[in-house]
Amino acid sequence: MKQKQRATIFLKIVTILLGISALALGLCWLLDMANRDAVAHPKSAYLSYLF
Repeated sequence: MKQKQRATIFLKIVTILLGISALALGLCWLLDMANRDAVAHPKSAYLSYLF
């Protein structure tokens, strides 16, 4: 029974790590796209700094 419990914990940890890495990559991609759009459309560049 302990081996099944270890496998479940391992899969939970792997799932969480994959989710965190996907969020980080998505955030980096979003910021990169916003910078490229600001360069391409300078009149609306202020919209990329909402925060």
